Amino acid sequence: MKIKLLIAAAVVATSAPALADDVVEVQKATAATQEAAAAPLKLRAGQMVYSADGSRIGRIYAVVGEKDAPEAIRIIVDSQMVVIPADTLSPGEKSSRTVTSLDKNELK
Repeated sequence: MKIKLLIAAAVVATSAPALADDVVEVQKATAATQEAAAAPLKLRAGQMVYSADGSRIGRIYAVVGEKDAPEAIRIIVDSQMVVIPADTLSPGEKSSRTVTSLDKNELK
């Protein structure tokens, strides 16, 4: 019985650092996601808009609403002006990109 207890203690002791590393990685990823969500959305004409799957939709033609509180953007998709609500937009990985939760088919 004591041997089983010692073996169990040894397994826990050797796996604890690996689990701690995993916890730290998850905390870092969560913090990065929260920072991205808290970052203000900076929209400007000419900025590229991508769908959530990474496909390119088009460039921002105009921003609708106040500069610090945009309501929507206008882009040209397949030769037609399309309005995308600001609540579907988020900053991309690069500062020159904006991502929408809508796909190209939903914009037509």
